[in-house]
Amino acid sequence: MTSSRVTTGLVFFLGATTLASVGACGKDQLSGPKAEVQANTDKVDLPDVPDESDFAFPKHEGGAHSVKELRVRREQFLDQKLTVRGFVVETYTWVKDCAPTIEREPKWTDADVIKAIEADPTKCQLIKFYLGDSKDTPVSQALWVVDAPRAPTPLEKERLPKEEIADPRMWKEVIPYEVGDEVTVTGTFAIASPHSERNLKGLLVYETMKNITQGVESQPLPPEGEPPPARPPGGR
Repeated sequence: MTSSRVTTGLVFFLGATTLASVGACGKDQLSGPKAEVQANTDKVDLPDVPDESDFAFPKHEGGAHSVKELRVRREQFLDQKLTVRGFVVETYTWVKDCAPTIEREPKWTDADVIKAIEADPTKCQLIKFYLGDSKDTPVSQALWVVDAPRAPTPLEKERLPKEEIADPRMWKEVIPYEVGDEVTVTGTFAIASPHSERNLKGLLVYETMKNITQGVESQPLPPEGEPPPARPPGGR
């Protein structure tokens, strides 16, 4: 009697275990493996919504714009003629930047290098400078001012027509400037210059400039279609 009860109980136990295993296997097959990546429940501290004052731009007399304003509102000002006020934070010149990169012939002096550049200006980039809203603005955040004026070389004066050399639209008046000077520059804000210099952040194609620090400024360019005014002798 006791043996029969034990046998019956064992059969019941094994049957229940088998059903539980089958149920478990079936459940696992339907639900699939447990994901290794689980939802992150950690709290994330989001930054505060910027205040309007964070986008305040320097105010300048005469409606001149700041570099920051052109960066933030680039699309609004593209392909427009405007004036920018800022500080010269870097320059690119033939003597300072290009001459050291020229491969020299034996016995060449520094003067020989400059003559080689003047004979073939394509050896160098075009003259340019960079504007920032402060004197310590990094060059990476500064505004390119391209097509900056330079005097024609002796070879250009010799080979080019005299009326072209005298045309202020072709050879803009050269105004001195150096790093640290505060200036206003008028030109066209664009992505590409007529000489194919490109900057997706925007660049300024130079027309005229006033050097506030040095107290000098260029004359306005004559309107398109008008004959250029005659330059005084030695005016270049």
